[in-house]
Amino acid sequence: MSLSKRQRSLTQDKIINAKMTAIDMSQPNSAVCIDRLDIQWVRSAVLVKVGDVEYAIVSDDNYHFLDPYRKAMYEAPGFVFTPSGPTIAVGGSDRARKVAVGGKLGIIKDPFGAAQYLGVTLPPDGSGIINLGVSKDGKVLVGQLNGGFSANLFDSMQSKLNQSHTWRVDALIAAALDMQEADRMRKHTSLPGGAEQLIHETAVSHGEYETDAISSSSNAPREYAGSQDHSRSTIGVIADVLPRQLRIWHVYPQAALLCQRAAEAIARLANQAIAACGSFSIVLAGGATPGAVYAELRRINTDWTAWQVYFGDERCLPPDHAERNSRMAFAVWLAHVCIPASQIHTIPAEFGPQEGARRYAATLEGAGRFDLVLLGLGEDGHTASLFPGKEWGQEATSPSVIAVFGAPKAPVERISMSALRLSNAQRVWFMVTGTSKRRAVEAWRRGANIPAAAIVPPDGIEVFTDESCYEDGNRGA
Repeated sequence: MSLSKRQRSLTQDKIINAKMTAIDMSQPNSAVCIDRLDIQWVRSAVLVKVGDVEYAIVSDDNYHFLDPYRKAMYEAPGFVFTPSGPTIAVGGSDRARKVAVGGKLGIIKDPFGAAQYLGVTLPPDGSGIINLGVSKDGKVLVGQLNGGFSANLFDSMQSKLNQSHTWRVDALIAAALDMQEADRMRKHTSLPGGAEQLIHETAVSHGEYETDAISSSSNAPREYAGSQDHSRSTIGVIADVLPRQLRIWHVYPQAALLCQRAAEAIARLANQAIAACGSFSIVLAGGATPGAVYAELRRINTDWTAWQVYFGDERCLPPDHAERNSRMAFAVWLAHVCIPASQIHTIPAEFGPQEGARRYAATLEGAGRFDLVLLGLGEDGHTASLFPGKEWGQEATSPSVIAVFGAPKAPVERISMSALRLSNAQRVWFMVTGTSKRRAVEAWRRGANIPAAAIVPPDGIEVFTDESCYEDGNRGA
């Protein structure tokens, strides 16, 4: 296997592609371990650093339908009839080596120096590991378990659910380093308790939406080369370059149900924050779907006097203009509840992009980390007023508020919180519905470099969407 990287910043690199040559699946019986200690199908790769040493972590999705040993587990044996004794089973499942099938994590120490393969983790039965991502602090690895079929004959008729899995990077690397050299191709890397966690779809309340993916699309671009038969799996993979944005998708059957459940979730979050800290800070988005959520918020039970309301972006129009985001929020929600006026912080966009941005930056100086940021997604992938081809403000030195000129949608002058400031939140939730957003969602899931992908809070983002927007070949893939 070969990896390539490029410098992401002065202190951080990222893998830009991974290529893998053919491996012989018809190994001698003595070389086959129950854990299949090889990487059969590269699906994703990330770089992490522990101490001063760099490690590549490669995710694998066993292509078990081409695995002759798995096939043998299901073949009926032949029988030999003896004149003086019992019938003897020969070959097939009776004698097949039992192999686990599923994805693994392969760990490579110093991949761009004196590379050393440290082994792999135990495969999660029936699930490939795809779409790796690393938290911003580099401490947590997240991957999607791409549900497939078990190697267990009695459990192989139903595909596993798509779920997400997390690993502690330090524990993963420490366990790999602790392996004896002679065991690296005989045993899987065993992790200590608490070092990994499966995130079940049922962990999300109501069970009405699907935890489908964290990071990027399960249909990442792939290339296959060479022959594929029952004795050889030839896999040349150019892996998708995954952003460090961690995403959980919540998919509802209809937009109306999404808005209702989102409002309920906001109410719970607000009441928890108020009980713990005495206040709740929220950043609002414009758009039809967030507007429908705001209408639902009028009916929740909460202490409105503890709310602090901010706006993610605004159009440079008069304060009472119908197309102002703040005007919409007041019309459907804020004018109907008892939040003190001094705690509703509108963007003074009527002063123009530069002066308005300067004034709002001053307002945000004492705001601290937001409890919740709400965002939408445009058909071109924009969020807030961060547009493709314009400044997004995602660098460490970026201002908290950006003056926007020449926006591709009218009005062309706007003011927006920067990606850096929008990422400074306990939680970031995107509200995206409708078939018109489907292409943007597909591009986002493929890892396209769109403004929405620049929002990278430490704990990741959540996307509330409906089936008409999300519906494609990825569901259940």
